[in-house]
Amino acid sequence: MKGRSPFRTAISLRDIKGRSTAFRAVIEKVKKIADSPSTVFLTGETGTGKELFAQAIHTMGRRRSASFVAINCAAIPETLLESELFGYEKGAFTGARRRGKPGLLETADGGTLFLDEITEMPQALQVKLLRVLQERYIQRIGSHRLLPLDVRIIASANQDVEALVATSEFRPDLYYRLNVISICLPPLRMRNGDVEILARHFLNKYCRLLRKRFADFSQEAINTFNAYSWPGNVRELENAVEYAVNIEDGAVIAVESLPEKLRVFTPEVPQEGTCPLKSKIDLFECSAIREALKMYGHNLKGKQRVAKELGIGVRTLYRKLERYNLL
Repeated sequence: MKGRSPFRTAISLRDIKGRSTAFRAVIEKVKKIADSPSTVFLTGETGTGKELFAQAIHTMGRRRSASFVAINCAAIPETLLESELFGYEKGAFTGARRRGKPGLLETADGGTLFLDEITEMPQALQVKLLRVLQERYIQRIGSHRLLPLDVRIIASANQDVEALVATSEFRPDLYYRLNVISICLPPLRMRNGDVEILARHFLNKYCRLLRKRFADFSQEAINTFNAYSWPGNVRELENAVEYAVNIEDGAVIAVESLPEKLRVFTPEVPQEGTCPLKSKIDLFECSAIREALKMYGHNLKGKQRVAKELGIGVRTLYRKLERYNLL
C-alpha cells in the first residue's frame, strides 16, 4: 500500500552528500544521537532529505539489524491509518482479514518507525500514539491484549509545528513527547557550496542509470544552479539533473538543457538616464521579493510571511511572482 514501507535500510551518512557548515552541523548531531533510544523529531522544508536522515540514524544505531519501517501519515486515508499503525484482530471490522493483521508498530518492534508528515495524523490517533510512547505497549483494534513494544520513533514535519500546537491543530503533549531530540535540516539555499557537490553526485547517478556519459556541467549551467533558490530543495535539484541528462546530447550539460524554470528571469539593470523611474522600481521590487523568498522559503507559509513583510495580500504577491517569473 502506498505510504508504508517496512525494510532494512542500507542508507548511511556517506550516502548523504554535502560539505557546507550548516550540513556538517547536522551530520555531527546525528552521529551523537544515532545509538540513543530517544525519540527524534526531524523538521525542514519539503525535499530536504528527512527520510534519508531517518534511515541513516537507524543504520548507524544499535537497531540496524532490525527493520526500518516508514509511513507517510498524509498518504494513507484517515479511515485506514489506525489499522495500518496498530493492526487488528480477525473480525474487528467489516473487510478485516480472517487472521487479523499486525500493524506497522508491531512490524517495527526492535527497530525504528519513521512517521513522516506526522502533523497530518488525526487528533484521535495522536492520543493513541501518545499512550504507546508513554506506556510502551500496543493494543490491536478489536483486541484486549496488551503487547509490549520496543521501537524507536523518528517523526518528521515540514510545517511549523509550534504554530500548529498554538492553534490546537497538533496536540502539545504529543509534540513534547516526540520532540526529545530535535534536528532541523537546512534548506538547500542555506547550504553554501553544496549545490555543485550534489549536482555532480546526481549527474554520476543518472549517467549510470540512463547509460549516458557527460564530462561535466557547463560553467553557465553551474552558475544557473547557484543562482536558483531551490524551493523544492535536494529533491528538486535531483529532478533537474535527471531531466538534463535525458535532454542533453552534447559532451557537457549545457544551460539550455536545464528545466526552463531554473533560468529565472532577471530584469536588466537600467542604464542611467535611459529608463523611466517605474523600471527602476520594478527592478528593486523583483530583487526584494527574490531575497525575501530565499529567507522565508517558497512554501505557502514562506509566501505568507513575504506578503506580510511587503504589506500586500498573498494574491497580490502571486501576481507579482508571475510577473517577475519567480513562481
